[in-house]
Amino acid sequence: MRNEILEKSKTDKKIIGIRLYGEEEDFWLGYIEDYNDKIIQLRFFDILGFEDGLVIEQQENIDSIDFDSEYEKTYEYLINKRNDINKIEEIVDFKNSDDWKIKYLTDFKNKG
Repeated sequence: MRNEILEKSKTDKKIIGIRLYGEEEDFWLGYIEDYNDKIIQLRFFDILGFEDGLVIEQQENIDSIDFDSEYEKTYEYLINKRNDINKIEEIVDFKNSDDWKIKYLTDFKNKG
């Protein structure tokens, strides 16, 4: 099962979450660039959806792989839309608007 998930992530650049043994809070989100029976090579992303580096980890250190949950799907959407997000030209006036969140999201939706 693990190799199927790794292969799907590599082939389709599908976002997965990697948790290591002993790391309950920390994990990496990204897609597999390459792997073999001993190691994985993961391209990971920061909280804003931008590439943040490359991790090479031994497979024996991996506790679990999260795949296709709502969290990974949401993150994948963010990564795929990050260029659109950067193109938003209007600056929201936070100080003079009580409904800035709704306005911002509506404008973003209409531009996409």
